[in-house]
Amino acid sequence: AAATRASAWAQARHCDALLILPGDLPLLTPDDIRQLARLAEPHLRIVVLAPDIHQQGTNAILLRPPDIIPFQFGPDSMSRHRTLARTAQIPCLLFHSSTLAQDIDWPQDISVLQERAPVFLEKPKPPS
Repeated sequence: AAATRASAWAQARHCDALLILPGDLPLLTPDDIRQLARLAEPHLRIVVLAPDIHQQGTNAILLRPPDIIPFQFGPDSMSRHRTLARTAQIPCLLFHSSTLAQDIDWPQDISVLQERAPVFLEKPKPPS
């Protein structure tokens, strides 16, 4: 629902494109965003998708224009977004990034994150 509202907001303001990023991407970098934008830039109509680490979920979706396909977040969203783009004959590019792929959907994702994340996510040391 929030992504659909964002799309309506972008359309009302005549935006050329819309990038949706979920809030559980702790390793996301500015370079990830720049690269997503660069992939879409030469196209007037495009869908750019960034898969999660399991290649099933959608961790980023860039739509140009903002209403080119409806959002299909939830289980197996990557496949559903790709099918919608293909059915609408819209070019669909995949952007693979290890930092963008790491989301926090399950408790075990926290332990994976602790291995890769900055010091503020270190495991607490047991009391002496």
